[in-house]
This record gives sequence, structure tokens and C-alpha cells, in this order.
Amino acid sequence: MAAARTADVTPRATRPPRPKAKVVLEGAQRSAASHATAGSPELTKREYQIAALVAEGRRNKEIAASLVVSPRTVDGHVESILVKLGFTSRTQIAAWFIGRANQPGTANSS
Repeated sequence: MAAARTADVTPRATRPPRPKAKVVLEGAQRSAASHATAGSPELTKREYQIAALVAEGRRNKEIAASLVVSPRTVDGHVESILVKLGFTSRTQIAAWFIGRANQPGTANSS
């Protein structure tokens, strides 16, 4: 009879983050930093609000509820942000927003 295997019973919420996630975030931050130049397109006030909420890790449904708009409207704004900034993921939006928020004199002027 084969020995029973022990399973990892640690809940996902308490597990330490995987190293791969850190590498992906660092890559997104580098990519976002290269797009965060003075010549990059400005976002509207609403897009900037949504970028802030994306940076907090909120889902579109949660963003929609907090801004009292439909999830489809948030989808459109997120897509617009991705296109304007030349990004392909929400992680890049979050890294761009965090990098921009940490730089003096880069408040949204739109």
C-alpha cells in the first residue's frame, strides 16, 4: 500500500505571495515607468479616478458600485485607459498610477 500524501492545507489567503507575482509586478512597473513621461496622454478626471481604484485592486463591479455607474461603463473607461497609456493589463495601470502618485508635481490636471 502506498504512503498517503499530505496536502497543503494552508488557506490561500494566508499563503505568502508567489515569487512569480513579484517578478510580473516589477516588469509591469518598469513598463509603466517608461510610459509615464511628460508627453504621455492625460486621462480624464473619471479615468484617473478609475485608475486609482484599479490600483487598489478593485474589480470593475466594485468600482461601478462605488462610482454609481454601470459595470459596462467602467469596462469602457478601463479600456480607454489601456489604449491611451499603451498598456495591455490592469497590473500596468496600477503600476503606472502608483509610480505617478509617488512623483512630485504629477497630479492629474485634466
